[in-house]
Amino acid sequence: MVDPSLLSELVNGVNHHEKAGIAGPTLYYYTDPTRIQAAGGVINWWTGKTRERGRGCVDEKYDEGEVDYISGCAFLIKREVLETVGVLDPMYFAYFEETDFCARCSRKGFTSVYIPQGKAWHKIARSTGGEFSPHMAYYFVRNRYIFIRKYCEGLKRITASLFYAGWVKRKLIVYTLKGKAPVVKSILHGIKDAVFKTS
Repeated sequence: MVDPSLLSELVNGVNHHEKAGIAGPTLYYYTDPTRIQAAGGVINWWTGKTRERGRGCVDEKYDEGEVDYISGCAFLIKREVLETVGVLDPMYFAYFEETDFCARCSRKGFTSVYIPQGKAWHKIARSTGGEFSPHMAYYFVRNRYIFIRKYCEGLKRITASLFYAGWVKRKLIVYTLKGKAPVVKSILHGIKDAVFKTS
């Protein structure tokens, strides 16, 4: 669900920033309409971790401006960007596809900007069966490592890979103890495909 003024806010915002190629709004939880899901995102290139700003907060405020990435739940892309960079990489299918796209755009000189006046409400993980369902677990685990391998270079790739391994280990322990065998199986499948498949 989106605010009626969303499109005009994003168009105005992306045109206000000279190098902007992508613009995104404040994203709220559909089931908790005043609670923020994302106000733009940041990437830690040493750990390979992505973080949506303001996640879970109600009164947190962020200024309009550049961010590392915009959530793909709702964003505006300039035609010039699509003509220069291309479209989102279908290899990802779900999760990290927008992060990858924003990183590719950044390498071509386009920035991603957060427009706080724009508002949208998201039914989180509905297309993949709920938060960290087996389907989500597979794609999130697989795609996070694909993203690390593609964009973290040199020492950063080593440190990010180590953080990734620790993160996956914790997920495996947690979901094993919870008795969620389908999620554990999906995590292992995601690791295998991330490490051994290149496309």
